[in-house]
Amino acid sequence: GFFTPLYVSRGRKALERTLELNPNHPKANHDLGMLYEVGLKNVEKAIPYYVKQVEVNPTHTPTIDRLGRSYFKTGKFGEGVITFNRLIRSHPEVKEAAQPVVTMLQATMEINNGQFGRAQETFELYIGTLPPEEQTVYNDVTYVATFDDQDYYKTLNMTDQADYRRRFWKQRDADPTTPENERLVEHYRRVLHARTHFGEAKFPWDRRGEIYIRYGDPDDRQTFTFSVGEKSQTNQGSRRTSSATTVQSIGDEIREAAQSNPIERHAFAPTGNARVDAIREMNFQQRYQLGVEASTVGISAYRAESWVYVPTNVELFFIDQLNNGI
Repeated sequence: GFFTPLYVSRGRKALERTLELNPNHPKANHDLGMLYEVGLKNVEKAIPYYVKQVEVNPTHTPTIDRLGRSYFKTGKFGEGVITFNRLIRSHPEVKEAAQPVVTMLQATMEINNGQFGRAQETFELYIGTLPPEEQTVYNDVTYVATFDDQDYYKTLNMTDQADYRRRFWKQRDADPTTPENERLVEHYRRVLHARTHFGEAKFPWDRRGEIYIRYGDPDDRQTFTFSVGEKSQTNQGSRRTSSATTVQSIGDEIREAAQSNPIERHAFAPTGNARVDAIREMNFQQRYQLGVEASTVGISAYRAESWVYVPTNVELFFIDQLNNGI
């Protein structure tokens, strides 16, 4: 977990020692990969241990899933497809569990290449391989519908819901003259991103997943530690009174102040994006308050994130007050 560095360090040493004594241990590579991915947030370091685990124990399906998601998290979609195909050739028993993961990576790679028609087909093939509970997550339009539409959708039976979904996405198709629906493909990508990045501690995801699916990637996302008793997070540039009146001028002042008075910089350094910096600065000037009460489980500091969406001039904070997912 976030506040267990000593446990993580001891666990890593124990697992490394285990693999020194027995490189083909049936589960140690998986556990060490998990330690790097989840405990140390070093997904790159986890990948070779997951690969080795599949080579040693090809039927260990949890590792196959984590390896696929690690390639997704790191953006190494093509490398993931190549690695899994190699593993399938050398260990045919891997194919049944690995094929959905390969399909997921292939779909994401096609999106990145602008092949939306192929991506939609591949994504729908992937969704069809998932358990019913997971399929529902991808098909549920309430994550992006208005409140009134959400209420109406929930009153429909399964057949009518399917018809509603078809109409819903057709209305949002950017180019109805083509067979693919780019907005639907983007929705699939966002759901996959939320399940992979924000679904570790809670199904299907924590609060960040809800925001991500509805609004997409923030223009800036930064993490920090927030201590109990702090009344506001002083992360918005430097503490000063500004006469600037426009987003651009506020952003320019923030960068200039950071360059001339680096000691005044707080938790977040200026991003270089004038509008992002200005939104945080305006929140500070307007005394936007971010505070948390003391934990009942003895935690004195919390993991927190700040997301900025420039088109709507919004900064959102997420706090993991229970240390179990924001």
